[in-house]
Amino acid sequence: MRILIVTAAAIFIGFIGPASMPPALAQDSGLKQDECVNDNTLPEGLPLRSLKVKARWGWVPPIVPTSSAEPILTVGEPYTAHKRNNTIRAVSRALLKDHQPFDETIVGASASSGTSGAGSKPLGVFAVLYTTSCTRIIEGKECNGPNRCVDVEIRPYYVRLERTRIANLILPIPRSNRPTFLKEVPRTLMAFNPGLAINYDREYGPAPRVESSIDLLTLKPLLAGDEVVTTQNNQLLLQFWGDKSLKRSFYDSGATLSLQHTRPGKTLERIAVKGQFVASNQPSGNGKHYYNSGRVGATFEVRPGLAWLGRIVAGGSYRFTGNRFFSGDGLLSEETDESAFDGRAIIDGRVADGLVRLGVWGNYSSPNDRSSNYRRGAAVLGYQKELPVALNQTVGLELVVGAGRAVGDVPEYARFYGGNLLSSFLYDDPNEPSLSLFPSGPLLRSFGKGQAGGVVGGSLIRGATSYRHLNVNVTIPIPKLSRPLIPAEKVIEDDELGIGGTLKDVIKGQMNTAQSSISVALQEQGSSFEEAEKEAEKIVREVRPAVNFIADQANIVSLKPLFMFDAAKLSVPGSTSDKTRFSAGGGLQLTIVVAKFEGGYMRTMNRLPADPKGNFVFRLVFQNLF
Repeated sequence: MRILIVTAAAIFIGFIGPASMPPALAQDSGLKQDECVNDNTLPEGLPLRSLKVKARWGWVPPIVPTSSAEPILTVGEPYTAHKRNNTIRAVSRALLKDHQPFDETIVGASASSGTSGAGSKPLGVFAVLYTTSCTRIIEGKECNGPNRCVDVEIRPYYVRLERTRIANLILPIPRSNRPTFLKEVPRTLMAFNPGLAINYDREYGPAPRVESSIDLLTLKPLLAGDEVVTTQNNQLLLQFWGDKSLKRSFYDSGATLSLQHTRPGKTLERIAVKGQFVASNQPSGNGKHYYNSGRVGATFEVRPGLAWLGRIVAGGSYRFTGNRFFSGDGLLSEETDESAFDGRAIIDGRVADGLVRLGVWGNYSSPNDRSSNYRRGAAVLGYQKELPVALNQTVGLELVVGAGRAVGDVPEYARFYGGNLLSSFLYDDPNEPSLSLFPSGPLLRSFGKGQAGGVVGGSLIRGATSYRHLNVNVTIPIPKLSRPLIPAEKVIEDDELGIGGTLKDVIKGQMNTAQSSISVALQEQGSSFEEAEKEAEKIVREVRPAVNFIADQANIVSLKPLFMFDAAKLSVPGSTSDKTRFSAGGGLQLTIVVAKFEGGYMRTMNRLPADPKGNFVFRLVFQNLF
């Protein structure tokens, strides 16, 4: 039986936000100039000068009343509190109707009317919606005639949580508290779903990166502006990516075509058959490694449903690669093709409300120009946690340890080179190229990408046959340089509906009622009572810590000092020294709505003669654009 995953949204209506008031009125009501009106009956009868709905990028469709019995605010007509309430309900209903055909089902209730609604096409998205408003009284010439008029701003707070990406439930990724009316997004953006990033280090230089993910089964209706009807269970996904150094000849590009079958709510949740092509030119010591590879394989995703173990992504593939390696001094070159079998697994879990991620990779390769094969294995374990020190203030901690080893007749192009990786093990999705391809070596950010190796013969930098590394990031909050994602606004009190406290309290309180709503919706979709109850409990258990974190700690804007430490040891055959290298440094972490920037300087603490003194690194990533 197909069990559909339901999204829950809590919709509550009513509340007074910042308003602009004449001095006399401000004195009478106890409000300051430009505050929202506390009593929405005060401006009754005044003409409405403007009506705005706060949504991302300003994409808002026409808001229409549900029926003639529920008139909404209209510019130029008299303001009433009743019309204001109807307008808030109309905006909330428009959001529900807008999102349901695309990727989620929303179950919600209105504090003013007690009504509820549900959609029918969930894809593992849990959403929380609260709609409020701000009424401002304006006086003087700005009213174009009357002495006083009214401005109204409708403010939906909307947060989406992707259950299929457990890391995004835990990590402090960029988030917006404003909704996107998806039908207003340009069709090309919806169809191609672009991702943008910019990386920099001393070796690679500035390198913009573009990614895109396209479901070919829905591409035609999306581009045509037609109603999108998803099959829920099947996707023909085309993913491609590319970055290019603006300083050197380095680049990395590729494309993946995968046929995916998804079974929402099942333990074996997704199965995919994939084909991939990669073309790349990457730094290796003081040389370069060019390669083109094609692979075919399969992956599967398992959701055990345990509190501490969220998702396992595993798979295997056959790969054929053409390699060309040239050292910087021309003393060493390798040109050969090879066949290989690759396997990997990425495991995401939750420990003490922090993300634990384990990655394991292995391959068995046969170069055409050698009589013997070689084998490689690598593992990385990471942990990330936000340690609360005050409301919306956390100390961020990231720990990563890893090791790798190659045995057999290992060619130079397959050896390990350390340096900056231009990626993030904890933050990248398990299906992104950075985690699907074999690790290139240890993270050592005082070196440029692929620069760290061992000196052999006086000047030639060669790669390692084994390595291990430890990396630590710590961020410190600055309260005055942050802004909470969910403000601690006082909301309407309603004893009958059990609504009260701050907006943070209301959002967290929805976890107490969400389970029954989800269970009812699942039963309407055909699940038995027992199946629906079990699945609803599982959904709420998964998302409750994320909702609590978002309500209490997440910031829409945050600037934090960043402290970094790396330790790495590379074992290079024939090298005069393979001591452990240490580097330390600091920088800044800046998050602004859809963008996250991390940058700083790392200094090598115990240099070898050929080692650089240090390295500037930064990474700017745009996420959740709509």
